[in-house]
Amino acid sequence: MPIMSLDGVLPGDDNDLNDKLDLFVQQAVSDDDAVIYAFGQHWVDASKEGVLVEL
Repeated sequence: MPIMSLDGVLPGDDNDLNDKLDLFVQQAVSDDDAVIYAFGQHWVDASKEGVLVEL
């Protein structure tokens, strides 16, 4: 799969980062041995309504 840029959330199915990550998160939730590593940093969203906070 090629590297591509994705918007965080868009209307519709399987077309944004949230949709792509959700598949893997749901699989991990049902697997007691699953481990998820997330790398990155917080950013201001495109609408400038706020900052996505770090966990």
